[in-house]
Amino acid sequence: VRIAEDLLNHGACIHSLTLKEGYTPLHFASELDNVHAVKLFLNRGADINASTKGNLTPLHIATKTGCKTVVKLLLHHGAKVDNEDMDGKTILHLAVEKGHLTMIVEALLEYGLTANPEDANDPKFLHAAVEEGYLKIVADLLKYGANVNTLHNSIYREGFTPLHSAVKNKQEEVAKLLISYEADLNAQDKTGKTPIFFAIENADLKITKLLLTSGANVKDPELMHIAVRRECIEIVEALLQHDADINASDEHGRTALHFTALNGVTTLHAAIKKGYDKVVEAILEYNANVNSRVDSDITPLHLSTQSGNEGISTMLLKKGANVNAKQKNRTTALHIATEKGYKKVVKVLLEYGAKVDSKIEKDVTPLHLGAKKGYQKIIETILKFGADINSRDEYGQTALHIASQEGHTEVVATLLEYGSDINITCRNNRTPLDYAMAGRKPFYIQLNNCQVIETFKRHIVKMKTANLYVSKQNLQSISSTSKISDFQDECKEEIASMKSEKIDNANVSFYDILAKDTSSLAMYMRNDNIVLVLKSEDYKTKFPIYASMIESHFRKGMKRKELLEQGNKVFHLLCNNFPELPHICTGKIFSYLNDEDLSTLMDA
Repeated sequence: VRIAEDLLNHGACIHSLTLKEGYTPLHFASELDNVHAVKLFLNRGADINASTKGNLTPLHIATKTGCKTVVKLLLHHGAKVDNEDMDGKTILHLAVEKGHLTMIVEALLEYGLTANPEDANDPKFLHAAVEEGYLKIVADLLKYGANVNTLHNSIYREGFTPLHSAVKNKQEEVAKLLISYEADLNAQDKTGKTPIFFAIENADLKITKLLLTSGANVKDPELMHIAVRRECIEIVEALLQHDADINASDEHGRTALHFTALNGVTTLHAAIKKGYDKVVEAILEYNANVNSRVDSDITPLHLSTQSGNEGISTMLLKKGANVNAKQKNRTTALHIATEKGYKKVVKVLLEYGAKVDSKIEKDVTPLHLGAKKGYQKIIETILKFGADINSRDEYGQTALHIASQEGHTEVVATLLEYGSDINITCRNNRTPLDYAMAGRKPFYIQLNNCQVIETFKRHIVKMKTANLYVSKQNLQSISSTSKISDFQDECKEEIASMKSEKIDNANVSFYDILAKDTSSLAMYMRNDNIVLVLKSEDYKTKFPIYASMIESHFRKGMKRKELLEQGNKVFHLLCNNFPELPHICTGKIFSYLNDEDLSTLMDA
């Protein structure tokens, strides 16, 4: 500034122009936001409205470059505000279209600059004013006849109306103004989105309600999907109150409920994370189809199970979700929860009637999946709900084969306690013990297999001592040691005690419970006194070695008894037109049917 002042003092021309653009010193000072230089040149008589070859005044330049203080200074010194550049744009055009120059626009408006009637024909000007929320300018443009539904020609916002722009940029007052001028509430941009789409995407409750009360169409299923994904319970409720179709589906068949269930993936944070549980509850209150299916026949319950969301799964089941709904690969919610290790969800599904032995591809049951993963607690829960412990997959393997192969010691122990048959061979003619003996390469599995083998050895000793069948294949796999001999002696003592102790007044010993077949056990279970003693579990302190085997046989007997009772009822219904057979006859018929056959008969 000092050099410029010296030059002026020595005769430099304050009005000198550059050859290329026609800039004066005041243009340069305005462009550089040099307030002191601008003041100097103005005090020395610079032409405040001098135009460049492009018809740009210093005020144009300061506005384009965002020099707020210089703009105010030039306005204060009387700069003309209605000059147009080569493109016919006024100072206000430039300020509005720059977007980030709010203070400059406000300064121009303070000095009385307003939109003129010609500006109403410029769609870009209207959209820019709308996006930045310049309410007065938008009002003036509309008053002068600007098309309230004029389309944006931007590549990124192609097909936008001013209402699209206002909503997307959260300009509520501008949106109200546009609606008052009858803006098209349901106009679609090039991608087919209406203004309310952007309101919901912004989770903007106020503008969403404004559009809804003004008559926006809510039939597009994507609107509810977005509200759910955004976890905005208030918007979901607002849409429902305005008759949004809760069962509407997108091009993949997904309803809002599918999105809700799927996004409940953050199970651990469900209690503190806003939205999903309440969103599901709100949706279900409006009679959403809880059994709607999407690609591969996936239901909302499959999705909530996949995410481990116990709360949402329970809500769906209470509202009538089909707990046994199958995907195209026959997978049920129980398979999913078991494989994922969600023990609480597994329990809920079973309590609501999930079929415990349902099979997927390769005849795999939930028990097989739990054994593969080593989920001991889940295995125990599934068994308590009556799973067929000896169910075989396509390769003839039981859960015990799989757990042995994987080296899951606790699962093997649990399966043996619940009565898994150690003598079953798979298609490769291997017993579960054979799999354990074969071992695996990784060290940790070899170590686990040693523990599994030891578990099997003790179980075989228990069975052999109790005179229960053990295959030669299993017997050949173990060798006698002093430790095994000592355990065998303990077993012999306990077996002797079991044989001598009768249950209540019945002529049935605890050893009988261990040694008899399931048909005999079912007959014992008709005796209420026997059932009462076995339910009390007092025997577990007397017979600690064989307690788990007694309990397992008790469960088998009770299950067989219940199946026979239900089977009798079904059989008489099926033979309704024939004379009723004596009980001994139906008993003989049922003796040829195993538990699985009886279950199939009842499901028929």
